[in-house]
Amino acid sequence: MKKFYSLILFLFVFSLVAGIFCDTSYATDYSMEKCRQMIKLGNEELSDKDLKAAKMYYRRAIQQNPYCNEAWAKYEELMKVISKNEPVDWSKLQVQKEKKEVEDPFAEFE
Repeated sequence: MKKFYSLILFLFVFSLVAGIFCDTSYATDYSMEKCRQMIKLGNEELSDKDLKAAKMYYRRAIQQNPYCNEAWAKYEELMKVISKNEPVDWSKLQVQKEKKEVEDPFAEFE
């Protein structure tokens, strides 16, 4: 009986230690990356003056990462402009061109 309790205790401790060292950040990193991609696509559509497509991409960004302040801010500003049913004031929706990222072969390891 004592061996049985020892075995159970060993398995319990082993599972705790194994759980600590498991990498669980993949799903979070993936959703944040997808959110960034959707925001980038929304910005491109906005610079092409396609409001419906930009709205769709910002909404998808929010679905990927509901805690992304940038996605919410862009979606909110776009909805304010769309909801007025007036000609669009493009000065409020100016999108800065993103700097082209330098290909970093070690970026995936950071």
